[in-house]
Amino acid sequence: MFETLIRGATIVNAEGFERRDVGITDGRIAALVQPGETASARTVIDAAGTYLLPGLVDAHAHLREPGLTHKEDFFSGTRAAALGGVTTVLDMPTDEPWTATAEQLADKMAMTEARIHVDVGLQAVVSRNLSLIPGLLDLAPVSFELFTADVPDDFLFATLDAVAEALKAFAGSDTLIGISPGDQSILTGSTLRDQSGTITAFQVSRPPLAEANGIARALIAAASAETRIHVRQINSELGVETWGRLRGMADASVETTPQNLFFTAADYETQGPKLKASPPLRSPHDVDALRAAL
Repeated sequence: MFETLIRGATIVNAEGFERRDVGITDGRIAALVQPGETASARTVIDAAGTYLLPGLVDAHAHLREPGLTHKEDFFSGTRAAALGGVTTVLDMPTDEPWTATAEQLADKMAMTEARIHVDVGLQAVVSRNLSLIPGLLDLAPVSFELFTADVPDDFLFATLDAVAEALKAFAGSDTLIGISPGDQSILTGSTLRDQSGTITAFQVSRPPLAEANGIARALIAAASAETRIHVRQINSELGVETWGRLRGMADASVETTPQNLFFTAADYETQGPKLKASPPLRSPHDVDALRAAL
């Protein structure tokens, strides 16, 4: 006998779609039962006419707590996740303050108690003070974040040497480090040339070239330091090509963002500032390249 039986759903898995009853014991799937087969459970859920999917993992979420709770917090963000079928959320460390010390990470862990609706993993940020890393490692954050552009100076690793030295601080820890690829020199130069504040100036300041350079530096540094990295939010055809050519250099994974799979820069004209995010939207060719890479 199962603890719970979900009956009549169409399950979605790697092989496609199929009708199955799902038996659950100790919080885990114990069996997929053919329709019509006899199965009993203490609790039976009638799911006829519905689709049953595995819970989703959001590996790049901003729950905004502490300090920015006028936007979101652990309670509201994880409740929205649960309603959308997301059962695990990995929270980025760029709140107020940024999660850069063991004390800040411990405080953030305490804030989640009795206030979250799904599993939450907390991330820590790599600051220029690399001596803080051992204390953070003791608290076992799910990953660390390292930034190469467009952040406060205390968290900026703008050169290959700086990225490599930071990654070497994690040698032997088997910890994953997320890296947002960018090029601070391109961003700074472009901003100085055009201070109009327009969406076009924003796009020009963060071109695919900057992303590609950031990807290359991240992979070269990871290979040198022998650390695992996760390259954040690739969003251009050039970025995809750079990743494809260099990915074998290091133990690395990659992500893109949903908006970059469905919108292009042309949508700024109709949707306005609500589509503004960093990195910016790109061309239809970039969208096609991202979809093909999936």
